[in-house]
Amino acid sequence: MAMINLKLPKRTKKELESDNLPMAVGEEQDRYPYGTTLTFEKESIGKSDFLKSANADVPVKITATGFVREVRVTENSNTNRDRHHVEIQITDIEITGEKRMEDMNMKEFAKARGKKL
Repeated sequence: MAMINLKLPKRTKKELESDNLPMAVGEEQDRYPYGTTLTFEKESIGKSDFLKSANADVPVKITATGFVREVRVTENSNTNRDRHHVEIQITDIEITGEKRMEDMNMKEFAKARGKKL
């Protein structure tokens, strides 16, 4: 299956006002849906060499296995739209990152550029 982009579409001013939620001047809308951020604590970080040395804004690739814990559909009488929720429990995960060019040795650099030494 192909990767899907979870970025939320930009909402109109009218849609934002209908939420009746306060928003500070200049405040950005959420870029991604609630629940799509993974947070790791000390115990999990200690199990991953990548997480031990991770820096902010570095692209990562995540491969995970889990199971569906819950599926529910609720009706919203205010908007006449159903909300569909699927909750997945991740049981195993692999996280890898791309090494920056300046952090690579010559062999890694050549491989990243698709050339042989």
